[in-house]
Amino acid sequence: RGRRGGARGSLAGAASSSHGVVSLPAPRGEMDWRDAKRFALSDLSFVGSNYSFLGPPERMHRRAHMVGMPMGPIDDLRFFVWRSGDWHPVSKAVEHQIKMNLFQNTRVFDVLQGSRKWSVDTTSDDGWVMVNADGKRRAMKYQETLDTSGPQATPSSGGKAKPGRTPRSMDFYNGSLPLIDALRTEWSFVSGGRDVTITKDELISACKTSSAHMEEQDMGVIIQSAADTFKKADLNRDGRLELDEWLHYRLLENQAPSFYALAQVNERLIQWLKQQPGILSRVLRLFEACLSEQSAQDARITGAQLIDAARKWLDSLSLGDYKLPGMKSAREQLERLTKSEKVSLDEPVGEAVDDCASYYDFLNYVLGRGKAEVQLYQYDLSNGKAWWISPLVFCGQQFEGIWHTGVVVHGREYWFGGGVFESTPGDTPFGQPTKVVPLPAQTMRTRDELWSFVQQELSGEFTRGNYDVLTHNCNHFTDALCLFLINQHIPKDVLQQPQQVMNTCVARLLRPVLNRMLGRFRAEGTSETEGGVVIADRSADEGEVEETWSALETGSLVVYDYEEGWTCIARVVAKHETDCDLRWLDVRSGAVRVKRGVDRHFVRPLPKEVDRSPGRSPQSGVSKLFCSCYHP
Repeated sequence: RGRRGGARGSLAGAASSSHGVVSLPAPRGEMDWRDAKRFALSDLSFVGSNYSFLGPPERMHRRAHMVGMPMGPIDDLRFFVWRSGDWHPVSKAVEHQIKMNLFQNTRVFDVLQGSRKWSVDTTSDDGWVMVNADGKRRAMKYQETLDTSGPQATPSSGGKAKPGRTPRSMDFYNGSLPLIDALRTEWSFVSGGRDVTITKDELISACKTSSAHMEEQDMGVIIQSAADTFKKADLNRDGRLELDEWLHYRLLENQAPSFYALAQVNERLIQWLKQQPGILSRVLRLFEACLSEQSAQDARITGAQLIDAARKWLDSLSLGDYKLPGMKSAREQLERLTKSEKVSLDEPVGEAVDDCASYYDFLNYVLGRGKAEVQLYQYDLSNGKAWWISPLVFCGQQFEGIWHTGVVVHGREYWFGGGVFESTPGDTPFGQPTKVVPLPAQTMRTRDELWSFVQQELSGEFTRGNYDVLTHNCNHFTDALCLFLINQHIPKDVLQQPQQVMNTCVARLLRPVLNRMLGRFRAEGTSETEGGVVIADRSADEGEVEETWSALETGSLVVYDYEEGWTCIARVVAKHETDCDLRWLDVRSGAVRVKRGVDRHFVRPLPKEVDRSPGRSPQSGVSKLFCSCYHP
């Protein structure tokens, strides 16, 4: 069972990497830890036979489960493709084609995406991949949706729960209506069929009316969930929700890779709306006008339609638009796009690939959002002596350096030395880097999203207690981080260096000393007394998780990270030693859902006060404009 409380399958082969990747069916029953390194580690790593494994054996059990072909109901699966520096959900049309083939137990099959045919291979050594006629490869992964229980099944009922929907399910979108038409129907239900704006209280009232099988104790969850949705969708910040705001928010909720990406788009839009109040409506109308009868079904436009939309947007810009923050870079990006005959959403403009662009992709062009460069900082712990001393002490093996590494992205350096730290690049205990290696891909993952991943997924994997200079060190951490950011490994010579020397006498003798030197760093101001002090922007460790967990009790309202990058407000109905059972409102369907066995890493107390100061939430990292909090 994965940390999120349900089987969380993933086959995210690093298709663009030159390193071998092994993807095997999930083992049945218990798995010997010696075999565990043959299995991928969910979204963290895809470990080939030449790579040393990440993490202690007990965590390998949890990570390796369900990797391979789906073991649960196919209907409950969602599919993602790696493009443009992030995992994007496939369209409903492609999802339907994949499920139909899996139902027939077909492992290699074709799907149509727009006008292009892609071959999906679920048996590849690189994990699931999509390949088009030109040989273009994209990594894929699948993920089971929440194994939610229907409203009639509670933790105490003992009844067998029927599968439900995820909090992002669209109750009005079942394929019979084009997506935007379905969302308009949804708005008609929410607004009571009136062509008016609605207030937060009116949205709460609509949710109360539609909530089936509601218990008295669910009232708090219903009120807070509806208010949270209102806060995130109200871009004008005028206390009233309009149809265009609803359509915009729900389209992004359906198509954006994560709420962090959605929030970053909306932060820029809020700035623009302050100066040009009608700009959101202009963007929506232009996107809708580009949709053909076929592309309207999933609200995705072809590459040709995207280029046409870019030209029309540039022609429509007014003098006031030119003064908007970031408009200069946005115009430059759009002008490059208009000079292309074809569009690739994950390669430089001009590649001969006709992609389908979502509303989220369209907004990235309009707003001028770009990818971030990712660098690997390499520090030679031998201070230049490794080249001549390594053959003497490591049985003839010669190394350029004895490497400690950190990942630099978004102007910060992330590294592991007993704790996980976010620091100013080059301002760590290791001094200035010996080498700065630009990695071969860029990322659209945000800084907030990265830190959330570190806190939830890596803080428990990389600790003072399990640091080992040979089998669980800084390079394993940077490899996990790079797989999250760009879906590629760090250079092979760096990652494999400990494995090459671990059997030598010198390595075994120095191992305890190096573990104390390199695995006992602590953040300034922590309660730890052993190890060197690090002045860092942020640090993450299990102590923070324990402190947060101890503050929760049955009945507490929490923020639940139900899926990577997405949250909802829930109520704790039972608390166990390391996990809990939750109840929450699916705002779209009006049903109260239940989830059992949610790991403590994915819940945190709902902040009790609304912090209106500028900046970002220290708990979630999201802008305070959008972070979940208690609504009086």
